[in-house]
Amino acid sequence: TGCHALHVHCHVSGEERWMAPPQLRSYIFRREMQLVLDCFIYADAAILSSRRAMAEAPVYVHLNSHIPALDCCEFWGILGERATWRAVPISMFESLWGEVLHEGPSCDVANHPPEVLPSATKDAIASDVIPAPLKQTGSLGG
Repeated sequence: TGCHALHVHCHVSGEERWMAPPQLRSYIFRREMQLVLDCFIYADAAILSSRRAMAEAPVYVHLNSHIPALDCCEFWGILGERATWRAVPISMFESLWGEVLHEGPSCDVANHPPEVLPSATKDAIASDVIPAPLKQTGSLGG
């Protein structure tokens, strides 16, 4: 994939007030992300066809929130390969139930791709400050 990567930033929550609660905003961003990526591909079709490395770029979705459990970066797949994209939650209930059962997307540090983690966090993982089970669950695209 080279040096190209697409980073999509979504503002889930912060100090301002929104009508939708942060959990709902996070769910909506995840639910609609395939549409967002389809729009990138459609709008930039000429660039992606002439520069194959850009079409082969990994996609990272940053869900930015002041709530630690909702603040994360998720690997979503390869931009030009729709089959690699992360599955979308079917319903809000399914999304919340997955969180209760600790399934589905996780905003845990283990879900952050290593290349987007701050160096201090990478050092903590390397020196076993972060427990081994978290390291093992940090597979990309899962």
